[in-house]
Amino acid sequence: MKKKFAAVFCFALVAAFTTACKGNRNEGFVPSKVVQVEAGNVDFIGPVKAPLNTPIRTYGWAAELQAGNVTNVLVVVCDGKQVPATLKMSGSRPDVAKNFLNDNFEKTGWEGVVPASSLGIGKHKVEFYALLSDNTFAPLHCGAFKYCEVEVIN
Repeated sequence: MKKKFAAVFCFALVAAFTTACKGNRNEGFVPSKVVQVEAGNVDFIGPVKAPLNTPIRTYGWAAELQAGNVTNVLVVVCDGKQVPATLKMSGSRPDVAKNFLNDNFEKTGWEGVVPASSLGIGKHKVEFYALLSDNTFAPLHCGAFKYCEVEVIN
């Protein structure tokens, strides 16, 4: 009886994790799904020269400008590979709403932390993407550039 229960429990656990990972909005970064549409900006990232054990702080704004919606999912890509980061939609951006003449964009602010250790030692090209409602990824620009440069030191 215990073996049968353990087997059923393990199957249910695996099924739950598998199902959770297949959701539309939880898709990992797919380079072929990048679309070149304006969707936001990285307003700050720092330090840009960070010791390995340092959190790299970042903030900006993100929105589906063409659809007029706020996006809720952001991903960080370092040298072409998605890296763990804690990014969350966090704040009011009346400047964005005013600039695009859309009150929906009031809550487009985001902030987060990227562990320097997740990037590894060396100079890196760090990109931020918003996951859009059609499951494509739109790049968030780092000021006038398409990506941010970060160096992680030992």
